Amino acid sequence: PVYSVQRNPAFPKNFFTVGDCTVKLWTEDFYSSPILSTPPSNAKLSCAAWSPSRCSVLLAGRMDGVLDIWDLLCRWDKPQHSLQVMDCSVESVDTHDSGELVAVGSQQGALALLRLPPHLARPFVKQDKAEFSSILERETRRERVLEGRLKESRMRKRVRVPPP
Repeated sequence: PVYSVQRNPAFPKNFFTVGDCTVKLWTEDFYSSPILSTPPSNAKLSCAAWSPSRCSVLLAGRMDGVLDIWDLLCRWDKPQHSLQVMDCSVESVDTHDSGELVAVGSQQGALALLRLPPHLARPFVKQDKAEFSSILERETRRERVLEGRLKESRMRKRVRVPPP
């Protein structure tokens, strides 16, 4: 199931979905498969939110009470920070407009207010936006190439004539 969907505030044609153990990044230009996907988490994910101040920062809540903080401009293989913020499932994550404060809600009604480290909360600069845009475009092209190769392979299998 998909638990959460949210558009990137800096790139409205890009959005993420949260389902089971991964966050998947999609684009409206290419929707047959995600352009990026986080590695499977140790626990199921329940929610996520983009940072309004940094276009590449994503916060993902897990069902084991952990908040994963990703900066996709720096790395995709693991979160930059993983914080145990609840004893039960994180059910909601929301950020302040400044991107510095994060509210995390639990399944049992508890609320935690966190302050992000300065390097994750500072407003993005044009270079960050350009670099992340480049990543998104590159990954979209890569997915299109892979889809084209897959279609080509399927066509070859259909066209093959058995030997007489």
